Amino acid sequence: MPAIILERLRKLEIITDDELRKLAKYYVMKIRNHKQEIVGETKLEFKLIKNTPVMQKS
Repeated sequence: MPAIILERLRKLEIITDDELRKLAKYYVMKIRNHKQEIVGETKLEFKLIKNTPVMQKS
């Protein structure tokens, strides 16, 4: 969940890349196997779209 919030803040330009780097452990989550070796990572990718009113049919 924190990664989603951080990505939204980044896309809205509320936090800087420098601030994001400081929070990297929450932004890019490392995936570890049973030996605690890093075997992958999660990254988010989504697009914010402008909210426009939807016309309702009567």
